[in-house]
Amino acid sequence: MCFKSQSEKGFDPDSQWLSVQAQPCGRFGRVASGLPPIDQASYRRKQGAKNIRSVDRGCVFRFNCRVVANRSIMSHKGGSHNRRPRRNIPTLPALNFLSMTQAYLIIGAAGGIGSELTRRLVAGGNRVLLCGRSETTLATLAAQTGQPMAVFDASDWTATAAAVQRCVDEFGQLDGAVNLAGSLILKPAHLTSFEDWQQTVSQNLTTAFGLVRSAAPTMRKSGGGSLVLLSSGAASIGLVNHEAISAVKAGIEGLVRSAAATYAAAGVRVNAIAPGLTQTPLTERVWSNERSAEASRSMHPLGRLGTPADIASAIHWLLAPEQSWVTAQTIAVDGGLSTLKLGR
Repeated sequence: MCFKSQSEKGFDPDSQWLSVQAQPCGRFGRVASGLPPIDQASYRRKQGAKNIRSVDRGCVFRFNCRVVANRSIMSHKGGSHNRRPRRNIPTLPALNFLSMTQAYLIIGAAGGIGSELTRRLVAGGNRVLLCGRSETTLATLAAQTGQPMAVFDASDWTATAAAVQRCVDEFGQLDGAVNLAGSLILKPAHLTSFEDWQQTVSQNLTTAFGLVRSAAPTMRKSGGGSLVLLSSGAASIGLVNHEAISAVKAGIEGLVRSAAATYAAAGVRVNAIAPGLTQTPLTERVWSNERSAEASRSMHPLGRLGTPADIASAIHWLLAPEQSWVTAQTIAVDGGLSTLKLGR
């Protein structure tokens, strides 16, 4: 493969950019494409010794790269196919783009899972906009982590859109967003009031939809990102008295698949985590009772309840740019609740 600059007069060492094109060249590439062979000796005289090029069979590719310190790192001598670095020019260090600081928005940041996730992200050098309804708990977390906060009800789509824009204004970017807002109602359908139902839909499905609606287009404009929503193991299996929460969480899983399809071409990934019973303040009335906690533990094949760290670590994994090939997935982090049945 032979690399050459765009100018036929030779590579200018003061130039900061090279252009991007590809054209057939060389004894094999040109003949295969119906073009006459190039006179290599004449070509070298025209190009001069300062060109960036590496000779091989096939095609010449013009490429885009930053020339560091106005010097190239590749050259060739004569018509040889051997590549060698120029003398006295140090090898450039590899850039680790995955270590660059990311900017995230978390709705429900002050909850059990949200606070654990926030600390993990901040410990990695990332920036986080802490969002939620409780100013007191948000202020405490903001003081501990040194991150900004925004107090609003995420069921208000206008307020959610404003928070997304603030993240862009304050951090210059939005690489990921998480919706951890939610509620828990354990009632059979005939005892669930219309107000109960509306609140369940508002706090779970409406907040999730509002975040996708605002964050996905913002990420699309900047080249991609990761959205993570929260489902539940109850959406996959039938659990007694979970009609309302099962319905809205199943809706979130449908939202994940459809939104992932819509924004995939723009590099925006949409996924969900489906926890089992996790020991957070929201579920405390379930696991604080020992009899109820024991019954719940027996439903999980791994024999224990989840912790905020269990769920936060999975969300953290999905947010990372390394998972750029994971989208449209609902990942169960539930101790086997939704997929295993053990005889005990």
